[in-house]
Amino acid sequence: MVWPWRTAPGITTSTTTQPCSASFPSAPSRALDIGCGAGDFARRLAEHVAHVDAIDSSAEMLRRAQSAGAGLDNVSYIHADIRSFPL
Repeated sequence: MVWPWRTAPGITTSTTTQPCSASFPSAPSRALDIGCGAGDFARRLAEHVAHVDAIDSSAEMLRRAQSAGAGLDNVSYIHADIRSFPL
């Protein structure tokens, strides 16, 4: 399943602080955050899945995400343009 996090089933503005995994039929083991920016959503996903790949084309935003997510060993920050990244 792939959808923008703000429009995912069960995820509304009022519920974005609740676990994202509640919207999945079963908890996924891996998640992909495309355009992760400062990594807010990647860090929330990391609380509910075994591993998160957080991708952004901005090196500066990835630096911010890595700094904010220091200590999380289940998040990989990847500097890439998703349009040419092999999925």
